[in-house]
Amino acid sequence: MCPEGARRNGEFVFLAGGIASGRGKNAVINLIAVINLIMERGERFSWRKRGRSFLYAFRGIGMLLRDEHNSRIHLVAGVCAVALGLWLGLERWEWVAVTGCIAAVMAAEAFNSAIEAVADRFGVERHPLIGKGKDVAAAGVLITALGAVIIGLIVFLGKLTERLGLG
Repeated sequence: MCPEGARRNGEFVFLAGGIASGRGKNAVINLIAVINLIMERGERFSWRKRGRSFLYAFRGIGMLLRDEHNSRIHLVAGVCAVALGLWLGLERWEWVAVTGCIAAVMAAEAFNSAIEAVADRFGVERHPLIGKGKDVAAAGVLITALGAVIIGLIVFLGKLTERLGLG
């Protein structure tokens, strides 16, 4: 049974101080509520459904790379970063930073593209809230990409100047 107020319109609502913050007794109560809600739905675990979800995800990656020009630019930048990292002989921690940045930028681009696709579904006429949502999603990609550039400079600049004999 879900705790009072944990369900609204058939969906689980995270209680303040619960799983999202991961603190104390409320987190355990909310975790139990989530488990109970899943069990109430009567869904059984299925390897077939899990496999299909991976197929959908890979199909989404294909759509992202095929339909979104910026995702291809980010992919090329990522491939260049990997090639440069191989040439410079990055340390393990540097590879963690580089691959994390590549993954973050590609994920941000995917989220942005998804938000734009859903917004476009509701019509081509301009609406201030749709425009705001698209702009903020694009800002998320820009922030992530700028962060990746800064991390890239930290990781690569010293090694690159040393390798080229400039430092």
